[in-house]
Amino acid sequence: MDLAKLLATLNHLHLEGEDPVTAREVAELLWLAQQINPSATLPERASPLPEQSAEVGAASVSPPSLPNPATPSNPAPPSNQVGVHLRGKEELESGGSEPKKVAGSGSLAFRSPTGAALPGSLELARALRPLMRRVPSRSRFLLNEKATVQRIAEEDIWSPVLDPAPEHWLDVALVLDEGPSMALWQRTFSELRRLLECQGAFKNVRTWGLDSSSRDKLSFYAGAITGGNLSRRSTSPNELVSLRGRRLIMLVTDCISPAWYGETLLKILQSWGEHNTLVVVQVLPQRLWRRTALGIASAGRLDLPFPGAVNQRAALTESSNIFADKEELVGLPIPVVTLEPPILNAWAKIIGQAKAGWTPLFVLNPPWREQRLEPYSPVEIEPEKLLQQFRAVASPLAQRLAVFLAATPISLPVVRLVQRTMLPQSRQVHLAELFLSGLLKLTAPHPHPDYAQYDFVEPKVRALLLDSLLFSESLTVLEEVSKLVASRTGLPLDFQALLADPEAVDGLFIPEDSIPFATVAATVLHRLGGDYSQLASRIETRIKDAQNPPPPQKQEAEKRRAKLEEEQARLRQQQEELQLSNLLDQLKKAEKKEEQVTERIEPSLRPRVVEKLVSLLQAPQGFPPTERAIYGRALSLLGDPRPGVGTWKHRIGRREIELPQIEWCEIPAPKGGKFVMGSSDWSDNPRREVALGYSFKMAKYTVTYQQFQTFIDSGEYDTLTWWKDFPKDYQRQKMREQEFKYDNHPRERVTWFQAVAFTRWLDAKYREAGLLEKGDEIRLPIEEEWEYAARGKDERKYPYLGEFDKTKGNTYESGIGMTSAVGSFPDGASPFGVLDLSGNVWEWCLNEYYNPKALINFNSTNSRVLRGGAFDDDAYGAASAFRNYYDPRSDYSRFGFRVVVFPPIRASDL
Repeated sequence: MDLAKLLATLNHLHLEGEDPVTAREVAELLWLAQQINPSATLPERASPLPEQSAEVGAASVSPPSLPNPATPSNPAPPSNQVGVHLRGKEELESGGSEPKKVAGSGSLAFRSPTGAALPGSLELARALRPLMRRVPSRSRFLLNEKATVQRIAEEDIWSPVLDPAPEHWLDVALVLDEGPSMALWQRTFSELRRLLECQGAFKNVRTWGLDSSSRDKLSFYAGAITGGNLSRRSTSPNELVSLRGRRLIMLVTDCISPAWYGETLLKILQSWGEHNTLVVVQVLPQRLWRRTALGIASAGRLDLPFPGAVNQRAALTESSNIFADKEELVGLPIPVVTLEPPILNAWAKIIGQAKAGWTPLFVLNPPWREQRLEPYSPVEIEPEKLLQQFRAVASPLAQRLAVFLAATPISLPVVRLVQRTMLPQSRQVHLAELFLSGLLKLTAPHPHPDYAQYDFVEPKVRALLLDSLLFSESLTVLEEVSKLVASRTGLPLDFQALLADPEAVDGLFIPEDSIPFATVAATVLHRLGGDYSQLASRIETRIKDAQNPPPPQKQEAEKRRAKLEEEQARLRQQQEELQLSNLLDQLKKAEKKEEQVTERIEPSLRPRVVEKLVSLLQAPQGFPPTERAIYGRALSLLGDPRPGVGTWKHRIGRREIELPQIEWCEIPAPKGGKFVMGSSDWSDNPRREVALGYSFKMAKYTVTYQQFQTFIDSGEYDTLTWWKDFPKDYQRQKMREQEFKYDNHPRERVTWFQAVAFTRWLDAKYREAGLLEKGDEIRLPIEEEWEYAARGKDERKYPYLGEFDKTKGNTYESGIGMTSAVGSFPDGASPFGVLDLSGNVWEWCLNEYYNPKALINFNSTNSRVLRGGAFDDDAYGAASAFRNYYDPRSDYSRFGFRVVVFPPIRASDL
């Protein structure tokens, strides 16, 4: 087949909403096919992280031959024994791997390998294809060679013709409802995020967290809590609002938490829908919506004036309430979709192609009214009636899952194992039905859902469910769980020997950690009858002994446990060091997608990872700048604890507020009150002696994104006090979104006016909090202060001694290509310990460029001085004596600032 015929065939088959296939794309595919080596194998890893451990076999094992109650005692041992988590005395004395214990639970917490939490990913990706559009960029351009040549030839104008570069149409803000019931869906959220990132349809995909556990008070975070990520930046929901209107906000929720029945959350949704495209991704199927706040949902026919129109512009041409009488609803329509391809595709066509169509939705119509539904409040009823209600409304798979779980302790990893081995056709929605039924209760909470422990609300519920389970099935479930525990904790001795020899219980010691497994096993064995019932009674006796051991036995057990724990601590330390090494290798290969690596870090390992990353950033030399940048970004995602980088809380009067935590460097006055400023290399800053007869303090780092965000989140950003004396058109300027949004990176895209407003606000708040000495003032530095802090008195060319060194600052030569975490280059410190004075971002100074003595003329738009160079500037601009200037209204991604403390500048001083 020739190329023309191949193209014609492909374009005939191309899917709706996609651009035609080009010859270049076919050529690239053929080239890529040649590069792929099917016989290549991946290198073996020394030791995988916990999530990558070998998977437990999922094949079910034939159950043992059951004893006949009518036969005499001591029946033949079963051919296939069942394992339960029990240990012998010899094992305790010889040592072994100790599982991680959840405080107060008396049970083990471990993570298990599972199947996909988001089944049908390929179909879901195809359903989202209508959103794959490209639009002309407003900031990126491509050279039109043909038009440029034609202009030169015809008009003799030697300037390039630039066309807007095509870019992805939408960026996605993926918000996770972090209400108590959403712990089940965190893995689904993570897989949905990965699906959207790999879709190739969006500029970027960022995650956010919404704590909806309170009806009226909500907390909003940058970054979702998936993977136990607790070190996140608290922010305002308004940060999601994009006035450009090219943002898709997807709220993943089950609509159960208390916030859905109050006004606060609805007001947030109203704000999002007025400025952006908002959709609620409901994790529960439509048949369960009656039990949620979506009982007020309707099916509606939406009509958009153009693709990607915000919810406010959508027309609701027809509507009918799903669960109540038909009525006309007027207000802001918010579509509700489930993670099912047909529903998702219908909504995507409405948004991406402006095709009117039917979709589930609910309508907000202020003034806010009390919702017609109230949160479900469980009522205490007898176990038999509770179970009867569950069986009356639950799906068959949910009922069957409840029966299987009656034969084992309950945690999410165990549930997934039971689903995979016993009910492979079941999904998380069936587990959600069980959790919504009220049959389960949380017995040991934990921030990471895999470590939380659950149990049935009453022991009798478990007993009633076991009545519906075959003996062989209960033993199979118990065996699979036992094998999983043994594989995860390194405890080979289990219950198999006891089934073969019921008298072996006399030689066993049951530690506290094993009690939950032994208890459930005893319950199952009682139901077998015969000698197995007697065996269960003996195990229960051993359980009581373990819970209340006599003093001599308890002391002996404590000695054995202490010895075991000492050995386990040594093994854990070795394992952590290996995991840290593997993690650093993964970060180096992440290619600026460190979030995908950090989300998989175990909660117990996070403090060690943070400690390691801090030590790497503070270590001199040793590794290239690009690696330092990687470690800084990862530290931002995990929470940077370094002083001077983040924020702290201070009480002012009766209220507690969050303030930037500035670490100051003392800059003593030069000896004799003078120092040499400038260099013969630059005509606008010639070498000369200048007076500087005072000492002052300068911030060790530039103001970070997290620190500046406290100004915005304080609710005082628009206060006229901070913008006083500025030109009228530049008061209370709208902040542009950060280009490189990491908490510990410099706050960039900030104008000179915004930097001054921040210093005024910070000065006022520090003064209220008692953090400023009388007569001091926080402000931007003047040129003389900045250069003296960078060079000292020895006229060094850069803040460090010697010639330019690309490993001592973030410049073009370092190869980072973006801002880096502040303080990433300790070798680049100035004589007074100030960091990042060469590279990273240009820093605003108070001075006007052409009239350096004009320091307090705030009503002027004359160019202001910038110092220090930026990440995309070379060594020439990063020199300490180099002066740069820009319009004070400019807010490029290369512009930032730092602050100083000194008595106020007065007109008489100039």
